[in-house]
Amino acid sequence: FKPSKIKLKKHLKPVTILFSSIIVISIYTMLDMIILEKLRGNEEVAIYNIGFRIPKACVLIISSILIVFIPRINSHYTSDKLKFKQTLKTSLQLILLLAIPLSLILSLNSELIINVLAPFHNYSDSSTVIKILSFSPILIGLSNFLGIQVLTTYGYEKGLFYSTCAGAFISLLINFILIPKLGAIGASIANISAEFIVMISLLITVYKKELLKGIIDKLKTKELIIILFSITIFVISILVPIEAEYVILLNGFILVGMFLIRSRYFSVIKNLKNN
Repeated sequence: FKPSKIKLKKHLKPVTILFSSIIVISIYTMLDMIILEKLRGNEEVAIYNIGFRIPKACVLIISSILIVFIPRINSHYTSDKLKFKQTLKTSLQLILLLAIPLSLILSLNSELIINVLAPFHNYSDSSTVIKILSFSPILIGLSNFLGIQVLTTYGYEKGLFYSTCAGAFISLLINFILIPKLGAIGASIANISAEFIVMISLLITVYKKELLKGIIDKLKTKELIIILFSITIFVISILVPIEAEYVILLNGFILVGMFLIRSRYFSVIKNLKNN
């Protein structure tokens, strides 16, 4: 081991920026709970906490899968640009194929999840928290893809930092506006709004720098219909109370949709083996 060959100076700036981004993310993800406790008390914190943890568990599943891609992406970036873009494309497909069904299932079955996890407590508002945060696997999955896998690989760590700062500001603003009136539901709106702002900011940065060329394909008609149908289910499940029999029916539609695009799942698995 010869430390003389290690050049730490050139890595110091990007690592510092990444570390700062992680700190900002940690602050705004915990900020809502702190403000909620101060303004509304521990009961609202408990309602928010149980509703927050379920979507968070799904996010951790997707994030842990994405971490596996990072060494391979960095390796291909310096050695093989074609495989680099193919690996990014596979990663994006995997995010969407996992996150969209997870988000829909969470949104549709939020009341059932709460009844199973907390049947003897008055946590009915937690189901609303789950519904609002059920979109977070998609948003955070895309943010991790755009920020960690794309921007940092190309050396644009500042884009990730600025996006997380924008999310932190929005989270702080909405928390102070909504928590006094809505409690845990207001905190969940602030949380999902912050994640949405982070994702949009990253997408704008990536689009301006034209970093997704050769990665995003045009959607086929069947896939476009499934995406639009998924968005419709998600919006309806949040805005309108759905009877149990219709929840079962919509869950069936999700499974049918996954079956119709099964070729995409098989394609992703094949690409994982090849790359």
